[in-house]
Amino acid sequence: MKTGRIPYTYEVFSELIGREFIRECPPCIGGEGQLAIAANQERILPSLPKSLKDYNPKAFDLGIREIVIFPLIVDQYKGCLYLHFKQKNPFNKEAISWLRLFRNRIEEAIR
Repeated sequence: MKTGRIPYTYEVFSELIGREFIRECPPCIGGEGQLAIAANQERILPSLPKSLKDYNPKAFDLGIREIVIFPLIVDQYKGCLYLHFKQKNPFNKEAISWLRLFRNRIEEAIR
């Protein structure tokens, strides 16, 4: 394993996201996923000082315009659910609410 990368044990893909993407853009130590876990709060990218094109050019080149990261924390187990969207700003309060409910259901299923 390359230095600065985090191992992952489960992956699911839909549409344009595939194994090659995860191999080229794996979770990184100190990355956005780790920040989401530390704060126990979802992160919506590109709500960063730099654009998604600058932050993750490979994702941008695949047509991804927004990424939402939900921390999944169950007892001592920690992980993240990454959702990739082709459209920019696909969220409103109701959509975020549904995604939080989905996150809670995933955590319950893990228990």
